[in-house]
Amino acid sequence: MVSFAPVVKQLRCIILLLLLAIQACYPVAIYSLFYANRSYIAAELCENKDQPILECKGKCFLKKKLSKAREAEGSKEAPSKTIEIVEYIAAPVALELPFSADNATHFYPEEKPNHYAFQHSASCLRPPAA
Repeated sequence: MVSFAPVVKQLRCIILLLLLAIQACYPVAIYSLFYANRSYIAAELCENKDQPILECKGKCFLKKKLSKAREAEGSKEAPSKTIEIVEYIAAPVALELPFSADNATHFYPEEKPNHYAFQHSASCLRPPAA
């Protein structure tokens, strides 16, 4: 059977990386769309099209879009966190241990048995004779 789990993980990582790249390049996209449609924005969407002395040519529209993008980015950052301290009153509890100091040596002996054995063999793994 063919497992698609590694492919799905790779696809998920690629999608997340693309979303992060799009979020980071959002102001660049606003600038590029502004310069691509500058004539339409200057003629139709500019607030200062009635005042040719200002030579705005749609820069007011660009400024509004960038400020909205910054506000949206700023509102998503760092929601305020509140810490609530709850006090508990603990009643004293008598603890009964399953063993006492008298039978502790039964569970933890002082001397542990030595099960280690070593047999030296001189015939194995000798270097080649010159």
